[in-house]
Amino acid sequence: MLDNKTKSSIINFIRLSFRQSKQCQDALKESIHPTVFGPRGGKRYKCASCGNGFNSSEVQIDHIMPVCFNKKQKDMTISEYVDRLYCNVHNLQVLCKDCHKIKTNRERHEN
Repeated sequence: MLDNKTKSSIINFIRLSFRQSKQCQDALKESIHPTVFGPRGGKRYKCASCGNGFNSSEVQIDHIMPVCFNKKQKDMTISEYVDRLYCNVHNLQVLCKDCHKIKTNRERHEN
């Protein structure tokens, strides 16, 4: 059995790895804003919630069906966590940081 500190370190590494995964890259590609460009003509990403265009540093990948419900991550095994994190790209969306924070807070306080 892993202690909490070790489990947290492993989870953090897995999350970092997920951010570099094909699923994340595909979700970003699907959300490139068709009409809004950055000041130098670069890509902007459309937030699935508010619809505005943002730079890559201003967006985050969100799981439509949350990985953890009501902070139950501590009750999940690492294997269960990985299975839920590395989901199909259809369960992922790009949200601006503000919309992501609102959605996450709402999910944490549901039932």
